[in-house]
Amino acid sequence: MVFMFVIGLSIEEPALNRTATQPTLVAAKVWASLYPSLKRKCGVFREKLSIQTTVAIRRLGVTVTRGLCRFAWILAHALLPLMWVRPTSRIDMRRFILLTLIALSMRSFATEQIPELFVINGQEYEINSYPLEALYGYEEIILMLDNNMRCSANWRGYRGVWELVDKELTLNSLVNGACDANAPSVNPEYFFGEKSFPVKFVWFSGKIEVRTSERIPISKINSESGKQAHGEKYQATVYVFVSGELISNSEEEIEHWWY
Repeated sequence: MVFMFVIGLSIEEPALNRTATQPTLVAAKVWASLYPSLKRKCGVFREKLSIQTTVAIRRLGVTVTRGLCRFAWILAHALLPLMWVRPTSRIDMRRFILLTLIALSMRSFATEQIPELFVINGQEYEINSYPLEALYGYEEIILMLDNNMRCSANWRGYRGVWELVDKELTLNSLVNGACDANAPSVNPEYFFGEKSFPVKFVWFSGKIEVRTSERIPISKINSESGKQAHGEKYQATVYVFVSGELISNSEEEIEHWWY
């Protein structure tokens, strides 16, 4: 069970828009803390191990905890071989029993995040871009929504439906808490000073990627650390906006890396 937990964490994070629960990270931290000698084998940790659970990485469209990539790397590459090591002392046996109990008492699961929608020529596409945050910060949005309708599949607390209309970015709808099928609509006057949707979203300058191919896992050796890095690549149509106006769109190969 311990190693099912290890494998599950290393495979499911951080790709594919998933999140991890705090108990999972606590268990991972116990693994690392009980075997400090691993630092000599794995190198000094560049970031402090953390169990924060609400820090979002916007570029990946995924809610991932700080230090989670480090946890997965440590568990998958350093601790997994321990399953072949027979405990040689009473202390080692206590450690293995403790870790087994932790794994048995906690469930490691992940939740895919509900994406934003982008409509082009009547066709809906799922996107991992958040244009609303060009106008308000993440914390501001949570305060303005002022509810408890967030869930593990929608940590940002809302879902917007965007559309490209006459080379302009418009917001067709914005719901408060996307986990509910009957989620209430946000008052556009409160957020944008408009009486109704759609709203011309002139506050956004940036890129929106529409993925047009499957994700392909990739890896390479980090030139700085000499360690292997993992990531993904895919084809996408990239739409570039300035003040809500479409400036260009092009087909590109996108790569994301996790070191």
